[in-house]
Amino acid sequence: MSRLRPLGPKKRGEEADLSGAAGSRSRRASIRDRARLTPLGATVLALGVVALSTSWWPGKWLPEPVITPLGGVLVAAVAVAWAWSVIGLGRVAAIWRLPSTVTARQEVAAAAIITGPGPLPALNLEAWDPLRRRSEVVHRLAPREFPTVRPAWNLRFARRGLMTLPGLVLITRLPFGLVEARRTAGDSVEILVLPAAGRLRRRARERLAVHVSAGGRIRRSHGEDLAHLRPYRPGDHPRAVHWRATARTGRLVVAEREAPQGHEVAVVLDQRAIGLEARVTLAATVLHRLAEGGGQPFLVLAGEPVAGDLGHLLEVLAMVQAGEAPSRPLPPGAVVLSDDPTCEEPGILRLGGEVLARAGREGL
Repeated sequence: MSRLRPLGPKKRGEEADLSGAAGSRSRRASIRDRARLTPLGATVLALGVVALSTSWWPGKWLPEPVITPLGGVLVAAVAVAWAWSVIGLGRVAAIWRLPSTVTARQEVAAAAIITGPGPLPALNLEAWDPLRRRSEVVHRLAPREFPTVRPAWNLRFARRGLMTLPGLVLITRLPFGLVEARRTAGDSVEILVLPAAGRLRRRARERLAVHVSAGGRIRRSHGEDLAHLRPYRPGDHPRAVHWRATARTGRLVVAEREAPQGHEVAVVLDQRAIGLEARVTLAATVLHRLAEGGGQPFLVLAGEPVAGDLGHLLEVLAMVQAGEAPSRPLPPGAVVLSDDPTCEEPGILRLGGEVLARAGREGL
């Protein structure tokens, strides 16, 4: 389903940048991987330098044997803190751990593995938040006696596509709190975020079920799965009328059926830029509904059929880019996802973005 791998060299335009700034953040790695004095450290260093310099001041106001060694101690403390924090942090590594399936707008559990050659120092773990589009501290680690820890937190991706998560950043102020050291402790990773499915409005669900059961398919195998019977409503297809139940009750009754195994349904996506994201969500919703009903949907993109299981089709949808209107002729019995009324043809079901009730898988 979704893929997670270290970020390697890529061609221009090959990846969708998660944050719009991840590329510039990686170019600033030398700035991020740094040590700097904290306000306390700057104060201590300034006092130490002043104390050391008093030996050259005319009219000394403190005894040199007292103030000069004190200045040396303060400057040495800053130097030790600087070396200790940089060297200690350089021995610690951190790598991303994400679930195998990640869907846009749904919360996922992210994790990291932090390892070192020995006991881990107190440090903060900073990670990129794709929803807020900034780095945030996600875990504060107290000193540990063991060399491995696995912190976890929640993430939410705002949109579909191939996203880039910059490497995790470790931050420490040990020892003494005089120096803050930062280091990118792992590689950037790519994650394929699948499009979120939505919820079809009741009328759209009924139209889809009737279309598939009444011939909206390319090939039909043995048997049909009867979902339930309901009273006839204006606009129902005549082929959906259950005549035996109609004769028994004396009024028109419609049979709603789920697509059985073997029903191949073409789902044609209009790839024009305006409204594309809503139609991609609609495509994911229709694919889920057809697959869960036992059908075998496949995508048609720019006139080319794309077959495979549901996971593969969602991965293809995750990478869809703006393109052209559906190619003609349309496949017989296809479900066309378009806001263009000219796509309505006999035997074709057209669904537009307005048939979505809300985002999320609930109630599909």
